[in-house]
Amino acid sequence: MKIIKILITSLVSLVLLIAVAIGVFTAITEPNDHKEFITSNFNQVTGRDLTLAGDIEFTLFPKLGIQLGQTQISNAEGFAQTHFAQLENIIIRADLLSLFMFKLQADTIELHGLQVNLEKNQAGVSNWQDLIAESSQQSQDSQSFNDENSNTQSSVKVPLGIEVAGIKITDARLVYEDALEKSTTTIDQVNLSTGAIGGSEFSPLEATLRVTQTTPKSQVDLSLNSDMMLDLNQMQLQMQDLQLKVHAQTPDLPKPGIKLAFDTHLDMDQRQESLSLSDMRLAINDTVFKGQLSVQSFTKPNIHFSLHSDEIDVDKLVLPPTSSDHAPTSDAIQLPVQPLRQMTVRGDLAVNTLRASGFKVTDLKSVISVQQGVAEVKDLKFNLYSGTYQGAAMLDVSQSNPVYSARSQLKDLAIGELLQSLSGGKRALIRGQSALDFNIQTSGKRISDLKKKLNGKLSFRAADGALQDESLAKNIEYVVAFLQGRSPKASGKEILFDNFSGTGVIKDGVLSNKDLALVAPLIGASGHGQVDLASERIAYTLNIGLAGEESRKLPIDISGPLSDPNYNFDIKSVITGQQKQKIEEKKEQIKEKLLEGAGDKLGDDLKEKIKKFKFF
Repeated sequence: MKIIKILITSLVSLVLLIAVAIGVFTAITEPNDHKEFITSNFNQVTGRDLTLAGDIEFTLFPKLGIQLGQTQISNAEGFAQTHFAQLENIIIRADLLSLFMFKLQADTIELHGLQVNLEKNQAGVSNWQDLIAESSQQSQDSQSFNDENSNTQSSVKVPLGIEVAGIKITDARLVYEDALEKSTTTIDQVNLSTGAIGGSEFSPLEATLRVTQTTPKSQVDLSLNSDMMLDLNQMQLQMQDLQLKVHAQTPDLPKPGIKLAFDTHLDMDQRQESLSLSDMRLAINDTVFKGQLSVQSFTKPNIHFSLHSDEIDVDKLVLPPTSSDHAPTSDAIQLPVQPLRQMTVRGDLAVNTLRASGFKVTDLKSVISVQQGVAEVKDLKFNLYSGTYQGAAMLDVSQSNPVYSARSQLKDLAIGELLQSLSGGKRALIRGQSALDFNIQTSGKRISDLKKKLNGKLSFRAADGALQDESLAKNIEYVVAFLQGRSPKASGKEILFDNFSGTGVIKDGVLSNKDLALVAPLIGASGHGQVDLASERIAYTLNIGLAGEESRKLPIDISGPLSDPNYNFDIKSVITGQQKQKIEEKKEQIKEKLLEGAGDKLGDDLKEKIKKFKFF
């Protein structure tokens, strides 16, 4: 957009330069008799051909005016389009006497049928590079001349005031063809109409345009309306009742596309480098934001904002993922590093209801800040699924390697409802009133790096719930049946528990847990093991026993990928333990029978020896 702005400005300046030159020339002669002289000099300066197909009309008094008919500028050599630019008509009229008072007063400047063709070939060369190079050389020559004559020039600069009755642009069109990207971008249906510019009174502004792109295919329609005051002397712009409407459509979006409506009051002071937007209302389809924003300094922006919304559905605001054919092959994280290092941001965000990926939170409030490359979300609070959340997060890009950290406290969470919402209605692994605390940090430029370098601590607690995994329930029923000495029954789909808790330590992407505890009506369980977050694999042992029988537990080994783990239990070790227990019971029974048979015939010393006797 910066290149387009430079090109359009250069082109209009070029046309104005031609108009002024023709105007001076025609003060003493008929301009249409000297078209060849004009076009020849234009070619010498720019290297391009200038075609003046229309009649040139000139007035000197009482207004200095020029009307330039159909005009064309040739394209650079080696490019497809015949013309670099062309226009149907341009009309400029200014009060001649106002120039003697250093104040240019012009009528409405009219520009009709402007067409600009921008191209970049497969070698990466554009059809405007020669013009920019020529313009840069002229600027350097002009600066050198000014430096050489600085001693003779007055240090007092007389400002030239400019007032224009209005600007009217109709049916302008710009086409940019990029052979490298095999894409064409077209900006057409450009129409602009303004009232007076340069004074201290408000005047209407209306503008429309359409942007279409071939790769990826898209179309954006834009319209702008406002009451505007542009004071060129004071370098101030005010826009009251500014209304911007944008309608974007692509094949990846639903048929209605994205409709954006932005209303605000704008105040900008270029000299003070300040911008403020008050009474903002931003509507993106059905989502509405309200608030205000201010900016100090345009080189290193200092931004303050306050935004509020009744309801936000994030899934409706984010573009759908691209097809697998265009899926990125890299897990590299693209961060706006330089803007984060240069800008300062402070603001608050409040949302009554937020929906994202199938879950809902309410009463969200947060403070957001960015300073010297450190972005923070502070005092984040919201309610979700009968519980409350408090937390904070930080992203530090002040150094070459980005650093992430987060901490949170979840209380009284109905975890089953949350997990079911996140999984699109699937049965959750666990349900119950839960609490979760964690404090984690990591660093890296790729998602894989973040997983490998993750460190921190976490703890969880759940009460009056159930483990809702059918495979796990089936394995636990086998364990309970074996311990009770009976055949397994048809198991249910969940394991009820009174309490379920544990803590974990994350080191270099590996989560370790040693104190898992499950208290249920029929069973008790403990567990320990690890989860490798980078490879998403688990190696865990869950020890299951009957309630109240801590000495007799059967281990269940859980291993493999987290998405589809394997459950195995070692029944051999339990059988061996039970056999030893039975043998010990038999030995005691033999001892008791020996003592009973002997009666009073044996002395006390012999009885003590029988009690201590070891069979093997």
